[in-house]
This record gives sequence, C-alpha cells and structure tokens, in this order.
Amino acid sequence: MKFSYYHFEKTDSTQAFAKNNLAKFARDRIIIITADEQTHGQGRLDRAWHSPKGNLLLSIVLFNESLSPFFLMQLAALALADLLKSFKIKALLKWPNDLLVEGGKIAGVLTTVCEDAIILGVGLNVNMSSEELASIISKEATSMAVLKKKTFDVGKIRDQFITKFFDYHEKALKMGPEQFQKMWQQKLHWMKGKTIIASTTKEVAKVHIEDIGLDGSLKVIDGNGKKRTIYSGDISGLTEMSSPR
Repeated sequence: MKFSYYHFEKTDSTQAFAKNNLAKFARDRIIIITADEQTHGQGRLDRAWHSPKGNLLLSIVLFNESLSPFFLMQLAALALADLLKSFKIKALLKWPNDLLVEGGKIAGVLTTVCEDAIILGVGLNVNMSSEELASIISKEATSMAVLKKKTFDVGKIRDQFITKFFDYHEKALKMGPEQFQKMWQQKLHWMKGKTIIASTTKEVAKVHIEDIGLDGSLKVIDGNGKKRTIYSGDISGLTEMSSPR
C-alpha cells in the first residue's frame, strides 16, 4: 500500500479538506489527513465537532475500495477499542459509531461516500481535561487523560491507530469481513435487551433491542410488539453503560 500524508497544525475539518481536494489526490494511494486542532469538524448527522489541540483527529481517503463504508467504520471502531485496551482502558461500542468508557463518549467514527472515494473520519479524546470536555462536548464525555490522570503523546497514539487499522484492513481483504463483524457484534452485546429511543429519517420511536446483525442493523421490537430492522439513525435513552455480568 502506498500512502500520502497531509498534516495541519490547525484546520477547519480533515473531512472537509478530503472532500475539497479529491480531484488532486492520486488514485493509487491511500490518503491520510491529520490535524492538531479542528475548528469546524463534522460528526454524524452533520453535528458540529470542535476539537482543541491534544486529540486524535484524522481522515483516511480510500479509492475504489471493495469493503463497504459501514464495515470500514466497524474496523475503525475495533482498532480504536484495541488501542484503548493497550492502555488498560476498556471501551464499549455504542451503535452505530461511538466508543464509550464508564458511560462517557471517548471516540467516534463516521464514513462519507464521495465520488469514487470513501472518506473515513476518526476522532479520539486523548488529552482533553474535564473542563474542556464539559464546555465543548458534554459533561458525559471523557478522555484518555481524564481516565488515566496523565497526558499522552498524540503522535504515538495516531501511529498506533493507523497501524492497527490497516492491519485489520489487510486481513479483511484477504479473509473476508465476517470475523471482524462478529468481533464488532460482540462488543455491542451489552445493548441487547435495552429499551431505547431510536431516531431515523422517518420517525422517532421507543423500541426494545432484540439483537444486532452482522451487517450492523438493529433488530428491534416497537411499542406495538412489531419486529423491525433499523439500518441507520441515532439512538438515545441508554441508562446502563456496562456490560452484562
């Protein structure tokens, strides 16, 4: 694999830079865009995401990719969970794209399809203080620094994530996605049996999670007892953020 790297001390958004410069990127390379600070970052559902210095912020541009956008998001979430585990931080995955530690969001992943490219965006709270998290994100968010009471070398964190992600990517291309889908599914097992508020493009409804499919879909039962499948959207109302015993 051939890589081209772009790094910014400060940018509006690594995702925006990727989209705005697609025509300039060589199609035979994987493009990695990183930043120390992001002023107008974008999360899922076009949510604003400002991030000060001291966090992992990157976008990866993959051209003519054979793996699906959602599966790439699954791989990135697994790579982040493994990275955190190496620092003795146990993260849970929350459907569809968040990582939680002790009930607080620590990381998020999103994918955007643009022309012949899939743009994968990754954000991990590394060195943000409790005060920064509360003022910029939410009181419930957390960071590696808050959890471990020390600061980290963001460059080393970034390199570790990129290495792990592309190790998984290469294995998935050779062996297929199923083993990684099962790993991802297992990390969401704690959500089964929970009652949530599901928001889709069509409605907002209170539903009960029955299962999580390998394809990333939520198998739910609505208030009328009808079984349904949710492929995309957002969820809220989870009150128990720990794995079942």
